[in-house]
Amino acid sequence: MLLASQVSATTVSQRDVATLPIRSLKAIQQSGEIIFMSDNGRFVIKGELFDLWTRQRVTDFAEMQQLATRLDLQKMQLDINALNTVLLGSGSKAVVIFITTGCPHSKRLIQISKPLTQQYRFQWVFIAEKGTSGRQQVNRILYHPSAEQALAAVADNQVDQLPVATNQENQRHQLTELTAHLLNVDQVPFLIAPDGRFLRGLPKDLAGWLAGKVKCSSLTN
Repeated sequence: MLLASQVSATTVSQRDVATLPIRSLKAIQQSGEIIFMSDNGRFVIKGELFDLWTRQRVTDFAEMQQLATRLDLQKMQLDINALNTVLLGSGSKAVVIFITTGCPHSKRLIQISKPLTQQYRFQWVFIAEKGTSGRQQVNRILYHPSAEQALAAVADNQVDQLPVATNQENQRHQLTELTAHLLNVDQVPFLIAPDGRFLRGLPKDLAGWLAGKVKCSSLTN
């Protein structure tokens, strides 16, 4: 995945960069023209939009709407298995879910996903709680020989009963934290459906939402 930091580091110097106070950017189509406006209406930008993550020029308004509501991990060339990922399920469709060990909604989601493991392949990405003990907990999960038992331990508040992991690799943790930051994972659980739709919080109907039959709605946001 090509990061903006990589572009700035290789193509411009620090003195050529000005950080504008923009929290979000809206694409507005009017009279056949697309303009970009900052969230507070202060800045208006005209010109081309290029998505560095997917390496594509975005010129169509429908494409912009798609980018606002979906994350195409394949085009981003993001290897989910390089993160703190536990895989469970034999289905052909991949579902990515960012969770933490201490989140009750994440634990509930593990339980309600069990009947769907024949249809979907769940990739559970664990964001470690702050501190050394948080990473140690996640390591117990990652390096347990049974993904099913490890996830059951999370759901049942029994992670500390899992064997201590001898592997103290930190690269996975760092990459997971960076990826969560870039994808704006500001709440867990954070789900990415097979078609790229994403949802913050515990879905009211997990099966319906994954199948695209239920609109984006959760019990926790």
